[in-house]
Amino acid sequence: MDAIDAEEGAAERPDRTEEHRRALMEAAGSVLELAGSPEVGRQWHEPAAVEGMTVGGLAAHLVVALRMTIVLLGREKPDTDEVVTPLAFFGDNRREGQVLDDERARAIVAAAEDAGTAGQAEVVDELASVIAQVDATLAELGPGHTMATSRMPHAVARLDDYLATRCAEMVLHGDDLACSVGVVWHPPARATDVVVDLLVGMARERVGDLAVLRALAREERAEPGALRAL
Repeated sequence: MDAIDAEEGAAERPDRTEEHRRALMEAAGSVLELAGSPEVGRQWHEPAAVEGMTVGGLAAHLVVALRMTIVLLGREKPDTDEVVTPLAFFGDNRREGQVLDDERARAIVAAAEDAGTAGQAEVVDELASVIAQVDATLAELGPGHTMATSRMPHAVARLDDYLATRCAEMVLHGDDLACSVGVVWHPPARATDVVVDLLVGMARERVGDLAVLRALAREERAEPGALRAL
């Protein structure tokens, strides 16, 4: 799918803002419970499953990732008709090699580690506050809303697409957090559905439908890494 087709597809798809809002709130609530668990507290200063982060830093990163919803919704949108897909505004999180070789990744890790020094109780309280703020902000927005993105000043994203990426942040980093402390965590089913749809859609746009089909069902002809969206 080329850039023009991708943008047209983004504009024509049915709006799923309310579905994605509910999914995000469920995922964030589940992650909040995990972040406040004794297992996370006991290992707060230990290395996490994400390169360069401690368990506490990873928990703090969840706050930052969710808060970006409020930050970007409050930012002035560019005057444009260009609506970009998640692959365009979120897909650059797919990196090759060592994560910390990337300057932006190092900045993200450093900010998370700094926030994590506040300790479990404060980080969990802040996460609960941000969840409530996001929920209240989204309740005021109707379907069809578009918003600024953090790294594409010339374009806008659909709100429902952006909320899908926040579901991905909650679900994927929730899994990272659980694995870091040796517990089993099952993300809410609604959020998992949203994230799977998001990641498969990004893969389809990046490598094409045939490559995705082969990756799913014809290993002998599959392109290595075809399904890896992030």
